[in-house]
Amino acid sequence: MSWFSASTAASQERKHGLLAQLVEQETFNFLVVGSSPTQPTSSNHKKGKKMAKRNEQVVDAWTNSESARNGRHSLHTDGSNLYSYNLLIGFTSENGNKVALEHRAPHFVSQTTSCHVGIATRFANASIHPKYSPKR
Repeated sequence: MSWFSASTAASQERKHGLLAQLVEQETFNFLVVGSSPTQPTSSNHKKGKKMAKRNEQVVDAWTNSESARNGRHSLHTDGSNLYSYNLLIGFTSENGNKVALEHRAPHFVSQTTSCHVGIATRFANASIHPKYSPKR
């Protein structure tokens, strides 16, 4: 994406946000002062803040030894270990391989964790039973 097209996309996002604010004020709040912010409330361009990632992006960051988290903080990595909530579901072996821990049936923890493990196993170099994990 070129600078021009990125700039144009950002401009379009602002225009749509302003239009949405105007429609919301006209329809529900009748331009009451302070009823709505003057600018759109979401932005992808916040400086210094890490953007929340989709689950696949978090696991991909783990495979690239980068830290990341999803929007609900339920899946996160420090680049070495991968966690579903506070449960270790993946680690980096001594030789640098990414290893997923099979916390799925019959070692079920939760539906969300099972989904996280499913993604991790697709990206990992190997998957093993949780009881064989060297990091417990």
